[in-house]
Amino acid sequence: MSAEQSLELQQRHQHNARQQHPMYGVQLPPLTPNLPTLPMRLPSLKHAAVDRTPPSPASSGVRSATSSPRSSPATTLSGMKRLRVESLTIASVHPSAPPAAAAAGAVAEYDDLSAKSDHSPTKRERRFSAADSDDIFISGSYKAARPPALNATHELRALRHDAAQMQFQLEKLRSHWRDALPAQGVLLRACEAAKAKWVTSQAEALNRQLKEQLLQQQLYLASLQSLVLQSPFLAMSRSKEVFDALHTPLSLADASLSDRQRRELLSGLCDRSTRMAPAVADRFLCAYEARATVAAPFSHSSVMSDGAFTYASTLLVCRVPHASLRAVAAAVEGYFAALQREVRAHAGVVADFGVLEQLSASSRYAQLRYANGPDFRATSNTTFAARVDERHAVFAVDFVDDDPRFPVRRAGDGDVDADGATMRHTCLSLVLSPAVDAHSGEPHVLLRRVLVTRYDLPPSARLVHHDVKTTRQWTNGDLLLKVVCQELEQQRRQGVTA
Repeated sequence: MSAEQSLELQQRHQHNARQQHPMYGVQLPPLTPNLPTLPMRLPSLKHAAVDRTPPSPASSGVRSATSSPRSSPATTLSGMKRLRVESLTIASVHPSAPPAAAAAGAVAEYDDLSAKSDHSPTKRERRFSAADSDDIFISGSYKAARPPALNATHELRALRHDAAQMQFQLEKLRSHWRDALPAQGVLLRACEAAKAKWVTSQAEALNRQLKEQLLQQQLYLASLQSLVLQSPFLAMSRSKEVFDALHTPLSLADASLSDRQRRELLSGLCDRSTRMAPAVADRFLCAYEARATVAAPFSHSSVMSDGAFTYASTLLVCRVPHASLRAVAAAVEGYFAALQREVRAHAGVVADFGVLEQLSASSRYAQLRYANGPDFRATSNTTFAARVDERHAVFAVDFVDDDPRFPVRRAGDGDVDADGATMRHTCLSLVLSPAVDAHSGEPHVLLRRVLVTRYDLPPSARLVHHDVKTTRQWTNGDLLLKVVCQELEQQRRQGVTA
């Protein structure tokens, strides 16, 4: 018998069985009490999991037996098994067929189909089985369903629902107030009082929230302050303090000042700088003198900010192996004389000094035009003073805050850098003192220098970082010691030649 004939026979048998079923109006006799129990077995899960949808009464046999172009072999076999079971059930309740024979034949057919279906699944069957394994009734494990994400439509519906509820509550309150307060004037005053109470409650809630935020920020700031105080850099970060000790504010903006008065003010600034230099050196460098040797000078740099300016300072202690204080002082003077050339050669910085007034043989008032790269340019009116005696040799540099006669470029004048500020001022105090080595007893000269530069820029400005980085060998003392050693070597050669 061909497959088409077998399928037609099964459909005809199924049709005849349905025509005799009670749901089609045919009253069948009740089941016999001695109907034998059928030894039926359920198919394996890997094949039964493919088709989980129960067939409808009208099309179960046809749909199960005929496979669509996309149905797998496992699906077709499962449908055929279900067809045999249904035929077995119908035949068992029909009196025309012997119960034992029908049961034996159905079981034999079912076993034959089960044996035929025990084959290795194809790739398509494995894909369908993997997809169906998420069913909790097949896998036996429960997986909590993830709530679906709300889209814009659902959110809009939820908002409309909330608005409807609020409108309902509002109407309920209005009706309650109208019943409780029938007088219109009393009702109006009650509404105004309720509105004022609500506004007050909102203001109080906002006030409490702001106070809580303020408290959190204060506690956070206090935590930062405590961490800053524990920083190992804080003890030596005294740039602002160094600047206040070195700089004496001076303004020559008074138009009524005569030339003599200007010179007196400038000379007084130079005298004060040289007079205070030893005390400033003792104040900031006394604790580090023991750490400096002839072979290893001590140098420390730090950067600080007070919100308006950024201060970069350098503390230097060095022991020059030379017995003559005046010889070392002459070498330091040679350093200041060659500073313009040396800075350009080693740091690529242009520092042009133009003398404005010669105050004395050892002090002068000059204008420094500074350029470090194409973006950073600054001008500063600077005083330079020196004094040499038997105890000390002092060199001091300070600046004038304001001098309309010799103006300097400021921010907003049109020619400014990218950060919007151009002010760069330097203060320096260098002290030379004779000393004797405690171990060897050899005389030498103790060189102590305090240098600070003030920028009219925030510490995060790129120009501050660039300038501090490029001028490091100038500010940390390397260039100073190099030139001093060269000058002393030149003096020695000239003395030998003479």
